[in-house]
Amino acid sequence: RPFQLAFLLATIPEMVYPETYKEAREEIDLIWFPTGGGKTEAYFAVLALTIIYRRLMNPEDAGVTSIMRYTLRLLTSDQFRRSSALICALDFIRKEKILNRHLGEEPISLGLWIGGEASPKTHALAKKMMSRQSLDKKGLYRFILHECPWCKSRLTNPDHDGYIQTRGQVIVSCSDKKCYFQHQIPVYLWEEAVFEKKPTLLLATVDNFAKLAWYPEALSTFKNDRFSPPDLIIQDELHLISGPLGSLVGLYENVVLKLLTTDKTFPKIIGASATLTFSDFQTKSLYRGRTSNMFPPQVLDWGESYFARESKEKPGRLYMGYFGSAKGSMIESTTSAAIPLLQAPQQLLPCLVIEAKKEDRRIYVNTLGSLKEGSSFSIYQKSRKLKIYKILTITPENDDFAIDLEEPIIEKIAINSTIYPEITSLESSYDPYGTLVWYFNSKRELAYMSNQTQRMTDLLRTDARRFNFNKLGPPKAPSRFSRQITKVEELTGRLSQDEIENIVEQMNKPWAQTRYDPPNWFKGIDILFSTNMISVTGTPAPSGGVHGTIPSV
Repeated sequence: RPFQLAFLLATIPEMVYPETYKEAREEIDLIWFPTGGGKTEAYFAVLALTIIYRRLMNPEDAGVTSIMRYTLRLLTSDQFRRSSALICALDFIRKEKILNRHLGEEPISLGLWIGGEASPKTHALAKKMMSRQSLDKKGLYRFILHECPWCKSRLTNPDHDGYIQTRGQVIVSCSDKKCYFQHQIPVYLWEEAVFEKKPTLLLATVDNFAKLAWYPEALSTFKNDRFSPPDLIIQDELHLISGPLGSLVGLYENVVLKLLTTDKTFPKIIGASATLTFSDFQTKSLYRGRTSNMFPPQVLDWGESYFARESKEKPGRLYMGYFGSAKGSMIESTTSAAIPLLQAPQQLLPCLVIEAKKEDRRIYVNTLGSLKEGSSFSIYQKSRKLKIYKILTITPENDDFAIDLEEPIIEKIAINSTIYPEITSLESSYDPYGTLVWYFNSKRELAYMSNQTQRMTDLLRTDARRFNFNKLGPPKAPSRFSRQITKVEELTGRLSQDEIENIVEQMNKPWAQTRYDPPNWFKGIDILFSTNMISVTGTPAPSGGVHGTIPSV
C-alpha cells in the first residue's frame, strides 16, 4: 500500500545514516492507521531493512537487532506468527545469497520472550512438556508454534518431528521433509534459548524487562562485547501504555534506552496504534523526553490523510445500539439482541420431497439453494454414510425441482433427507457472520450469559417458527434449519497460552452451515465469549464479523 512504501522510504535515511540524521532518529515515529489498514506490514518493512542492512555492513554483527514489545498475550501470539514468517523469509535470503552478498553464518532468527506460563523457560521444561502426560486433550504438544511459518505443516503432533530433543536441547524443525526448514526453523521459544542464541528479532511483553535487574544473562542478551546493541524498538498498541502501566513501563524504558545507547548511535523507536489518543506528553514521559511524529499526518479534514480517506460509498462497519429496557433483566435484553444475529447466517437447505430408491438417477427437491447444473452435493444414505453426487440437469416441476444425477443412487434415501450443496460463494459469504463475538466488561457478566446457551437454542427454534416461518424449514418442520448452538468458547485472561492458541486456530477456520465433506468439515465456533483480551486486537479471524458488546450493569 502507498502509505507503507512512503513510511519505509521516509525511514531509510535515519536507519542507514544515524549520525547524519540524528534528529530524525531521535523522534518517535507513530504509525496511526485504522485496524486492518496495514500498520504491521509498515513497520515490518523497516524491520527487514534494518536486519539486512546491518548484515550487509558487517556479516558477523548478528545478535539482537530489533525488539518488538506488546502489552497483551493475544496480541503477542498473533504477531508472533506473522513475525516468524518474515524471519524465515529473511533467513532464506541469507542462506541462498539472494542479494549476492554474504550475510553471515549466524541465522536470522526470532526469539519469543513472554514468560514461563505461556512458554517453557528452559530446554528441560520443554522436554517435560513433550511427555505423554503433558499433551493436550487432542494429544498434541502445548507449544505456541503450531505450524511451520514457511510451509504451514503441523508441528505439534508427537508422531512427527516438529519438536526434536538433541544434545540436551529442544529445537523446532518442520515435520515436512521437503520443507526448506526441515532441519531447524530459526525460532527460539524458550527463555534459555533466547539468552544463549541472542536472536535477531526479540518479541517480548513489556513485563519481562523487569528481569534485566535479576538475570545477568538477560542483560547480556542486549549489551555484550560480541554484537552491537539493537538498532530498532517497535511498540505496538502504544496507547495502552498509560496510567499505572505507563508509569511502570516508563521506569524500565529509561534503563533500557540507557543500556542500548552508545557514543555513536541509539535505537530508533517506532510506535503503532489505531486509536488517536497518544501525544507528545506520552512519548516524552515514556522515552526520556523524545518527541513524536505521527505518520501519516492528518490534513484539513479529520480522518483523512494523503494516503487514506473516509469513504461513505463503500460498505464498512455498522454500529447498532439496542435499547432493551422493556425486558426484565440484562440477560433477557441481551439474549433478545443475540437471537437474530445468530439466526442470520442460516439458510434453507434442499430436502427430498420423494423417497429416492436404489438405482434412481433422478431425485426431487423442494428448493435449490446454491445447487446448479454441473455442481455436486452430499447426502446421507440409509446406512448413515455420506455420499457425493454430481448434478447433470435441473428441471422445474410444479413447485419442486427434478435433478438428474451423473450416477445412480447406491442406497435408499428417505423422504425429507437434507441435501448439502458443495461450498460456493453463497455459503462462503456467510463465513464472516458465522461466529458471534460477545464482548463483556467483566467475567461476572460473561458468566451470566455463558449459562444461557441451551436456552438460546430453544429461543432460536421459536424464532424460526414465529418470525422466519418457511425460511428455515418446510411448513411441517419450520425450525429444521434453525441455528444449533453446539460450539461455544471463552477467550479470557484465565486461559493458558495453548488454550488461547487453540481458539485462535479454530477461529481461522471458515464457518459453514453445510457439511459437504465431513472428513474435512468443521462447522466453526458459534459464540465466542470474551473480555477485554479482545478489545484491542479485535477478532483473531475473519469468521468473527459480528460483535456484541454488553455494557456494565
